[in-house]
Amino acid sequence: MKALPLTQAFPADYGIALAWDGSEDYFDYYAFDEGLLGAQGEVLRLLVSPYDQPPWVGSFHAGYGSSNAWTGAVTLPDRDLMLVVAQGQGYTISVRNPKDSIPIREVFPIMHVHPIIEAERVILGDFTTLAAHGPGGIVWRSRRLSWDGIELTSVSKECIRGLAWSAPERSHVGFTVDPLTGEHSGGSSPASE
Repeated sequence: MKALPLTQAFPADYGIALAWDGSEDYFDYYAFDEGLLGAQGEVLRLLVSPYDQPPWVGSFHAGYGSSNAWTGAVTLPDRDLMLVVAQGQGYTISVRNPKDSIPIREVFPIMHVHPIIEAERVILGDFTTLAAHGPGGIVWRSRRLSWDGIELTSVSKECIRGLAWSAPERSHVGFTVDPLTGEHSGGSSPASE
Protein backbone atom coordinates (compact mmCIF):
# COMPACT_ATOMS: atom_id res chain seq x y z
CA MET A 1 0.00 0.00 0.00
CA LYS A 2 1.39 3.39 -0.95
CA ALA A 3 1.79 6.16 1.61
CA LEU A 4 -1.35 8.19 2.14
CA PRO A 5 -1.02 11.93 1.50
CA LEU A 6 -2.32 14.11 4.35
CA THR A 7 -1.15 17.50 3.12
CA GLN A 8 -1.37 20.78 5.00
CA ALA A 9 -0.94 23.02 1.97
CA PHE A 10 -2.83 26.00 3.44
CA PRO A 11 -3.29 27.23 7.03
CA ALA A 12 -6.21 25.42 8.66
CA ASP A 13 -8.37 25.67 11.77
CA TYR A 14 -8.31 21.90 12.29
CA GLY A 15 -6.04 18.89 12.39
CA ILE A 16 -6.40 15.65 10.46
CA ALA A 17 -4.98 12.21 11.10
CA LEU A 18 -5.69 8.65 10.12
CA ALA A 19 -8.31 7.17 12.46
CA TRP A 20 -8.09 3.71 13.94
CA ASP A 21 -10.59 0.88 13.68
CA GLY A 22 -13.24 1.39 16.35
CA SER A 23 -12.65 5.16 16.62
CA GLU A 24 -16.30 5.74 15.69
CA ASP A 25 -17.17 4.38 19.14
CA TYR A 26 -15.55 7.45 20.74
CA PHE A 27 -16.39 10.30 18.34
CA ASP A 28 -19.27 11.48 16.17
CA TYR A 29 -19.20 9.43 12.96
CA TYR A 30 -20.00 10.46 9.37
CA ALA A 31 -20.01 8.19 6.31
CA PHE A 32 -19.26 9.55 2.85
CA ASP A 33 -20.25 7.05 0.17
CA GLU A 34 -21.16 8.08 -3.34
CA GLY A 35 -21.10 4.47 -4.54
CA LEU A 36 -19.93 5.29 -8.06
CA LEU A 37 -18.84 2.86 -10.81
CA GLY A 38 -19.00 -0.29 -8.75
CA ALA A 39 -16.24 0.69 -6.33
CA GLN A 40 -16.47 -1.01 -2.99
CA GLY A 41 -15.59 -0.44 0.62
CA GLU A 42 -13.97 2.09 2.84
CA VAL A 43 -10.56 3.27 1.69
CA LEU A 44 -9.97 6.13 4.09
CA ARG A 45 -10.94 6.84 7.70
CA LEU A 46 -9.95 10.21 9.14
CA LEU A 47 -10.04 11.75 12.60
CA VAL A 48 -10.86 15.42 12.07
CA SER A 49 -10.18 17.78 14.97
CA PRO A 50 -11.58 21.32 14.58
CA TYR A 51 -9.66 23.55 16.98
CA ASP A 52 -12.89 24.90 18.57
CA GLN A 53 -15.13 21.79 18.50
CA PRO A 54 -15.00 18.12 19.47
CA PRO A 55 -13.27 15.81 16.97
CA TRP A 56 -15.22 13.57 14.61
CA VAL A 57 -14.49 10.55 12.42
CA GLY A 58 -15.17 10.43 8.67
CA SER A 59 -15.34 7.20 6.70
CA PHE A 60 -14.75 7.68 2.98
CA HIS A 61 -15.65 4.93 0.54
CA ALA A 62 -13.98 4.20 -2.79
CA GLY A 63 -15.25 6.24 -5.68
CA TYR A 64 -13.55 4.41 -8.55
CA GLY A 65 -12.61 0.78 -8.99
CA SER A 66 -8.87 1.36 -9.46
CA SER A 67 -6.16 1.76 -6.86
CA ASN A 68 -4.41 4.18 -9.25
CA ALA A 69 -6.98 6.86 -8.41
CA TRP A 70 -5.80 9.42 -5.85
CA THR A 71 -6.55 8.97 -2.15
CA GLY A 72 -5.71 11.52 0.55
CA ALA A 73 -6.66 14.79 2.23
CA VAL A 74 -5.49 18.35 1.56
CA THR A 75 -6.21 21.62 3.34
CA LEU A 76 -7.90 24.27 1.19
CA PRO A 77 -7.67 28.08 1.01
CA ASP A 78 -10.80 28.27 3.21
CA ARG A 79 -9.48 27.58 6.74
CA ASP A 80 -12.46 25.44 7.78
CA LEU A 81 -12.71 23.34 4.61
CA MET A 82 -10.67 20.39 3.42
CA LEU A 83 -10.50 18.29 0.30
CA VAL A 84 -10.77 14.54 0.84
CA VAL A 85 -10.36 12.12 -2.07
CA ALA A 86 -11.15 8.43 -1.62
CA GLN A 87 -9.91 6.41 -4.56
CA GLY A 88 -10.89 9.10 -7.05
CA GLN A 89 -14.07 10.49 -5.45
CA GLY A 90 -13.53 14.00 -4.10
CA TYR A 91 -15.40 15.80 -1.35
CA THR A 92 -15.28 19.37 -0.13
CA ILE A 93 -15.59 18.80 3.61
CA SER A 94 -16.86 21.37 6.08
CA VAL A 95 -14.88 20.45 9.20
CA ARG A 96 -17.38 22.21 11.50
CA ASN A 97 -20.50 20.92 9.74
CA PRO A 98 -19.66 17.60 8.04
CA LYS A 99 -23.30 17.11 7.01
CA ASP A 100 -22.90 20.17 4.75
CA SER A 101 -20.07 18.57 2.79
CA ILE A 102 -20.30 18.42 -1.01
CA PRO A 103 -19.18 15.67 -3.42
CA ILE A 104 -17.01 17.00 -6.26
CA ARG A 105 -18.72 16.24 -9.58
CA GLU A 106 -16.61 18.38 -11.95
CA VAL A 107 -13.68 15.93 -12.08
CA PHE A 108 -13.95 12.14 -11.77
CA PRO A 109 -12.07 10.02 -11.05
CA ILE A 110 -9.53 12.34 -9.46
CA MET A 111 -6.10 11.12 -10.52
CA HIS A 112 -4.06 14.28 -9.80
CA VAL A 113 -4.04 16.67 -6.82
CA HIS A 114 -1.57 19.60 -6.83
CA PRO A 115 -1.83 22.55 -4.40
CA ILE A 116 -0.62 25.94 -5.66
CA ILE A 117 -0.35 28.00 -2.50
CA GLU A 118 0.51 31.34 -4.16
CA ALA A 119 -2.57 31.10 -6.42
CA GLU A 120 -4.93 29.79 -3.67
CA ARG A 121 -5.77 26.81 -5.83
CA VAL A 122 -5.69 23.03 -5.61
CA ILE A 123 -5.51 21.60 -9.11
CA LEU A 124 -7.51 18.41 -9.68
CA GLY A 125 -7.28 16.21 -12.76
CA ASP A 126 -9.04 13.19 -14.18
CA PHE A 127 -8.33 11.37 -17.46
CA THR A 128 -9.41 14.25 -19.74
CA THR A 129 -9.86 17.53 -17.83
CA LEU A 130 -8.49 19.67 -15.02
CA ALA A 131 -10.31 21.77 -12.43
CA ALA A 132 -9.25 24.15 -9.69
CA HIS A 133 -10.57 24.26 -6.15
CA GLY A 134 -10.15 27.75 -4.71
CA PRO A 135 -11.79 29.85 -2.04
CA GLY A 136 -15.46 28.86 -1.98
CA GLY A 137 -15.21 25.66 -4.05
CA ILE A 138 -14.50 24.73 -7.65
CA VAL A 139 -13.56 27.97 -9.47
CA TRP A 140 -13.00 26.58 -12.98
CA ARG A 141 -13.03 23.41 -15.07
CA SER A 142 -11.02 23.18 -18.27
CA ARG A 143 -12.39 22.07 -21.57
CA ARG A 144 -11.42 18.55 -22.53
CA LEU A 145 -7.63 18.37 -22.91
CA SER A 146 -7.10 14.73 -23.86
CA TRP A 147 -8.67 11.73 -25.54
CA ASP A 148 -7.86 9.57 -22.52
CA GLY A 149 -4.94 10.33 -20.24
CA ILE A 150 -3.23 13.37 -18.74
CA GLU A 151 0.26 13.60 -17.34
CA LEU A 152 1.14 16.80 -15.48
CA THR A 153 4.79 17.72 -15.97
CA SER A 154 4.90 20.98 -13.98
CA VAL A 155 2.46 22.92 -11.82
CA SER A 156 3.17 26.48 -10.68
CA LYS A 157 1.30 29.73 -10.03
CA GLU A 158 2.23 30.87 -13.55
CA CYS A 159 1.36 27.80 -15.61
CA ILE A 160 0.28 24.17 -15.56
CA ARG A 161 2.09 22.10 -18.19
CA GLY A 162 1.29 18.59 -19.22
CA LEU A 163 0.95 15.92 -21.85
CA ALA A 164 -2.36 14.74 -23.26
CA TRP A 165 -2.87 11.45 -25.06
CA SER A 166 -3.85 11.83 -28.72
CA ALA A 167 -5.51 8.64 -29.94
CA PRO A 168 -5.33 9.51 -33.67
CA GLU A 169 -1.62 10.35 -33.44
CA ARG A 170 -0.90 7.53 -30.94
CA SER A 171 1.33 9.90 -28.99
CA HIS A 172 1.30 12.57 -26.32
CA VAL A 173 0.68 16.22 -27.16
CA GLY A 174 1.74 19.11 -24.91
CA PHE A 175 -0.69 21.55 -23.32
CA THR A 176 -0.62 24.54 -20.96
CA VAL A 177 -3.36 25.76 -18.60
CA ASP A 178 -3.63 29.07 -16.74
CA PRO A 179 -4.07 28.09 -13.05
CA LEU A 180 -6.18 31.19 -12.32
CA THR A 181 -8.68 30.94 -15.21
CA GLY A 182 -8.50 27.41 -16.63
CA GLU A 183 -7.88 28.74 -20.15
CA HIS A 184 -5.69 26.34 -22.09
CA SER A 185 -3.74 25.88 -25.29
CA GLY A 186 -2.63 22.67 -26.93
CA GLY A 187 -3.72 19.21 -25.94
CA SER A 188 -5.72 16.74 -27.99
CA SER A 189 -9.30 15.62 -27.64
CA PRO A 190 -12.16 14.41 -29.88
CA ALA A 191 -13.60 17.94 -29.86
CA SER A 192 -10.33 19.45 -31.16
CA GLU A 193 -9.70 16.91 -33.96
